[in-house]
Amino acid sequence: MHELKWLAGRVSGVYRERGLPGLLRRGFAFLLCCFFEYRTFYLTGYNLESLPQLDEAAFVPRVDGLSFRVVCSNKDPDALEAECLEFASASGDFRFDARRALDGGAIACCIYVGKELASIGWIALTRHAMDSLNERRMRIDFARGESFTGNMWTNPKYRGMGLRLYRMYKKRRLLAEKGIKATRGYAAKRNVDAVRGIGRIDSTVDGEARYLRILWWKSWRETPLTQG
Repeated sequence: MHELKWLAGRVSGVYRERGLPGLLRRGFAFLLCCFFEYRTFYLTGYNLESLPQLDEAAFVPRVDGLSFRVVCSNKDPDALEAECLEFASASGDFRFDARRALDGGAIACCIYVGKELASIGWIALTRHAMDSLNERRMRIDFARGESFTGNMWTNPKYRGMGLRLYRMYKKRRLLAEKGIKATRGYAAKRNVDAVRGIGRIDSTVDGEARYLRILWWKSWRETPLTQG
C-alpha cells in the first residue's frame, strides 16, 4: 500500500510541476532507464575544515516567508504535514522514495516559502544512508569524515532566486557542527545549471565519472582530473 501511495504521489508531483507533456517524458525516461542508462558526471568536493565564518545574512534570498528546516526521520515529515507544510521527495526520479531514505539515515535540508516546499537537498553520513538515496556508489571515505550530498531539487517557481546557494550555506554549517571534514557529490555534465553553479558555491571539480547500466549489470568508473 505504501509503495502505491508513494508512486501516486510521485506521478502527481511531476504532473503539477511539468504538466502532462512533462509527465509523459519522465515516464518514458523512467521506462527506458529500467533497461539501459549511460551518463557522465563531474565529481565535486568541498573542504569543511577550512569553512570560513561568513555572514548568513549575505546568503538569505530576498523572498518573503522563507524558512529552513532539517528533516532527520519519518517522524519529522509527519510533523511538517501536521503543520500543513508540504514535504515531498520532489525528485524527477520515480524510483526515489523519501521515507525509505529517511529510514536509511539520510537527512533532508529543506527551504520553505510560507507552507510551500521551495528547495530540498539530501545528505548522507554513511554508506547505508547513501544507498537509501538511490544514488550511484561514488567513492566516499565515510570513516574519515567525508559526507555525500545529492538528490537536489528547486521548485521551478523559485529558481534563479539564490535558494540553492542559501541551502548549501546552511547545509555546510550543519555538517561542520557535526564534525564532518568534507562533503562530496557529483553533477551531470548535461545539467548546465548545476555545472555553472559549482564555482558559485566554491566547490572544486576533482574528477569525472562514467555510469553504465544494462538491466541489472552496473558499472561506475571514476577518473581523477590531471593538472591542466
